[in-house]
Parts: sequence; C-alpha cells; structure tokens
Amino acid sequence: MNKRKLRQVNKLKKQISELFLLGNTTEEEAQQINASESQKESASASHEMLDDSHSRDTGNFHERDGSMKISRKLAIARRQRLPGPQLTLTLDRLGGVYMSHPEIRDLVQFSVIGPVVAKPKWVHFRPWKSTSQTILIRVNCPNNYIVNNPHSFSFMDTFFEKQWIRMDSDVGDRDSFWKHIMQVPVSMQEQIRERVLKMDPLKGTDQTESLKTELLLTSADMVEHTYPFPDEEFIATKDRYIQVTMNSPLFAIDCEMCVTTAGVHELTRISLIREDGKVVLDTLVKPENKITDYLTKFSGITPKMMESVTISLSDVQNALRACLPPDAILCGHSLEFDLRAMKMAHPYCIDVGVAYNLSGSERMKTSLKNLMSLFLGETIQDGSGHCSVEDSWAAMRLIKMKLQNGLIFGNCRYGWDYDRWSQGQKHKVESCGDVDVDCEVRAKRKRNVKSFSPKFCSCGERLGIDCILEDCQCQIASPDLCIKCLMKQNIVAEDGIDWRFKVRYPSSFPSIDEYMEEISCDLLDYGLALIELDFMNREQEIPSDDEREEGEVKEHDHKMQHVVQEIDSYVERLIRTAARYSLIILVLSSDKTSICYLKVKQ
Repeated sequence: MNKRKLRQVNKLKKQISELFLLGNTTEEEAQQINASESQKESASASHEMLDDSHSRDTGNFHERDGSMKISRKLAIARRQRLPGPQLTLTLDRLGGVYMSHPEIRDLVQFSVIGPVVAKPKWVHFRPWKSTSQTILIRVNCPNNYIVNNPHSFSFMDTFFEKQWIRMDSDVGDRDSFWKHIMQVPVSMQEQIRERVLKMDPLKGTDQTESLKTELLLTSADMVEHTYPFPDEEFIATKDRYIQVTMNSPLFAIDCEMCVTTAGVHELTRISLIREDGKVVLDTLVKPENKITDYLTKFSGITPKMMESVTISLSDVQNALRACLPPDAILCGHSLEFDLRAMKMAHPYCIDVGVAYNLSGSERMKTSLKNLMSLFLGETIQDGSGHCSVEDSWAAMRLIKMKLQNGLIFGNCRYGWDYDRWSQGQKHKVESCGDVDVDCEVRAKRKRNVKSFSPKFCSCGERLGIDCILEDCQCQIASPDLCIKCLMKQNIVAEDGIDWRFKVRYPSSFPSIDEYMEEISCDLLDYGLALIELDFMNREQEIPSDDEREEGEVKEHDHKMQHVVQEIDSYVERLIRTAARYSLIILVLSSDKTSICYLKVKQ
C-alpha cells in the first residue's frame, strides 16, 4: 500500500474513533466499519496488482464514497455537540441603575436583527446568529407575587435557576414598556446618511424621483405616530401588496368626520385623488350612529347634504380595496386620523406633516393650512368649512413640490432654513401650482364653478357632491365612476406580500386556556414573539369556597397559590413550545416592582 492510501486509511480510523467517542456510533457499529475498511484495504491492494484500469477506478470510487459518508456523519455529530448561544451578564455596565425599557429593547432587537442595531453593553451574547427565535413574555401580576411570595414558581425557579434581575419601577407602565420595545432608535445623522445613500449618487438629493420611496413612513414611524395596523378592528386596503418603486402611483386621501351619539367622530365624507388632480372617489358616508354635531365649520357637512345618503363605511372599504393598485402610495396630512376613520390600514404612506417639519420637533406638525400659505401662497380652510377634495389636493401638491426639491427641502430637522429659502422665493399664486394637469382641468379652474351642471356615471348614479364652498376643486374634477362601479374593478396582486398581522387578544377567546393553546400552536412560525399575560385581577375571578372555614387569610393564601400555579404552568407551556436555542426573556411586573429572567433554551 502506497503512502497516500495509508494516510487515507489512518484518517478514516481517526474519524471512526471520534464518532465512537461522540456517541454517534456504537462499539459494534465501529467494529463493522473497521472490518469494512479492512476489506477495502485488501481490495485496494489487489487493484494495485491488476493492470485493469476499470477495476482500479471502481475501487477508488467505492473508497471515496465510503470516506464521504463517514465524513458527513462526523460533521453532523460535531455540529450536534456544539454549544448553543451563551449569555454573559455584565451588570456593572448599567452604572448602578436598575435595568429598564431600553435595555430590554436593545437585547430583543440585537438578538433578532444583529449588529445593525445598538449592541447591549450589559450583556455579551455570543454568537448572535445562533438563536432560533426570541420570545419576550410579560406577566402582569400583583406586587406580592414578586416580593415575599410564600409560594414558589416551581418550573420557573428550575428553568431560570432562581436568577433574576431587578428592573426599574417605570417597567410597571405596560403601555410605555411595549412602546419602548417597538422603537428602533437611530440618530438623525444616521437617518440622513441612510436615506441619501439609497438614492442615485449621480442625482444626489435634488429632484430625484427615487425620493418617492424614501419619504415612506417606516414601521417604526407608523408606530410612533399611532398609524393603525391590520387587526380585528382595522382591515388592510388590499389582501396582497407588491413592492413599491419610483414608478408606484401616488394617491392623496382626506376624510371629514362628524360627532355621533356614540360620542366619537365617524366618517361622513371621503375623497381620493390621483397625482394629476383627477378625483377617483368622492362620496358622502352615512355613519353607523346618529349625528349629534355636524361640525360644519370644520367638516363642511350640513344636515341637508346627509338627508338621502345611503353609502356605508363597508361600501367605502370595498371600493378602496377594489380600486387601489397593490403598490399604491397614500399621502395626506396626519393620515393616521383618516385611516382610523376609515377603519383601514395601509403599508405605504407619506405624511405631509412629517415630510415638512418647520418646528424642529418630531412630534409637532405644521398644519396643512399653514403649509399651503407658506409654500404655495394659497389660502385654504378659511372658516367656511373644509372640503376633503381641496385638502387632499393640497396634500398632493405639497408632496409633488417636495419630490421636485429633494429630501432636505422643508425639513428643519435636516438642517433646512425656511428664512433663507423664502428670501429669494416668489410664491406662485395660480391655483394649479407646479403640478402637471390636463389642459381641460386647467381651463375649468378659471371659470366659475356654479356654471357646471351635474355629472352622472354610466350606470346613472349622480357623481360628485354639492359642496358648500365656492369655486371648489371637487366641482371641477369630479370622479368618472360612482362608488358601486369602483367596487367592480377588483385590482389584485396574486403573488404579492400579505401585510396583515396575526394578532390575538385574550378577550376574543372563551378562556385563557384556549388562548394559550392557540398561540402555542403558532409559536414556532415566528422569529420574534411578544406575549403578554395579565393576572392582576385573577384572584377576584376565582370563586370563593363556602365550605372552607380557615378564614379570609387562609382563603386568600389558597387563591394566591392557585394563581401562582397558573402563571407557572402557562409560562412552562410557552417555553416548552419554543424552539431549541430560543432566547427567553420573562418579565414579571407590577405597579411597584418588576424583575426579569433571562436564559437561552438548550
């Protein structure tokens, strides 16, 4: 046997021995493999004595095939023996303060996204890519369940080895807790840098059509500005969406609302227009409840206008779902209020109040009326009432102006100076501004609106609304189709993205056991799971035992023990359902005390 084959045989023997030591091969199997290799050695020696090249090639093929099988088996065994991701706490990096929302947020985001976001300083997480999923469980419970609890959480104490971290009292505010978890903090300089780098470097930030996609609100922006997401209350504008591009169509939308007997503002008018100013949808809507205040000064709605209205909110929703393209971009001023009035959610939104920022504050938006006066020199909303077509047209023109002037234009938070810009700027006074519109529409604007006769759809339905404002845009470019004909368009994307979320509320289930069963079944489908369990008032829900004679103290202790066992069993169910190498973050929180458990499931 030559030296090369001898080295191969010795290598195979070492691999077989390592397999045996790793426990992936029994002694009997190892002996069989050794015997097989010995036969191959003899066969190999015989092939060396033969001149038949075919026999030699066949022997080499079998030899290589056997070696590859053993090597693959050894590689699998080595991977199985590798340790999972490890957490090393360095709590001294917290600077002597209790752990709070930002620390949990940083850990969750780093475990899911990786080094792109801020790395938590108080914990070393290696290697970050090896976690299969991250599960954050928040349990709201009374303070005495956390402090001086006479009953132990048997599973939790065993799984987490009775090691926990004290948290700041602010964690007791559940709304603030979840809000912090959803935020992705990025510096202003980084925001500008990221957006500019995405654009065409030859065009820079001036007059580039790619800016259309850069102005879209991110998911974090939508959370910050309370935009609705698809759930049981808000339906998505489409079943499936396609990715937006620089050529995706822009639509401006605006709604008018009135106060009803339900004590809330309900939708009474909605308008949708295209980029060229043409109205796609403009209709009055009959609210579910009786109107108590028409808010005419703001809404432009009068009792006479609503006398014969039969269009419902569901009709509006069906029409929008049918006529909007799957990559449509909706724009408007404070669009979250319009979407909430429509009870709909849309993933691609541009907010005029965010795109233009003259206050320098992230939360303070300049009104649409002031933006039109400052940038286009026009007066809208003069006290006679609002018109949803006029407002949506104003929003569209401002967005078109933004697209022509670049990302920095109109945003003081990016360093833009209004005074410097206004010194050499001549305000345009013609009503069409810089938007390209059809010549026919442009000519109609110069006439008196009152000279126009009503327009009808091909089905015979009256189009447009008798607006209370004079010379209003809604009379100039009324829609071509009524809402019933719009519903027949049905523009769909078969291979698009499903934006709808699977949100489950415990209140929608007959019992917490059924709720737990449902989320446990789907837990492995998600890389990140955020779960909340509320046991604040659970003791009051447990019926008293009339036969118990130990007294109120004993009865309270009995109920407390029962709830502790419930919490422990539900947490156990969630953790056992989680995948191997999942990062488990458990927060026990009350209005006074909060603690955090951390562990990677092995």
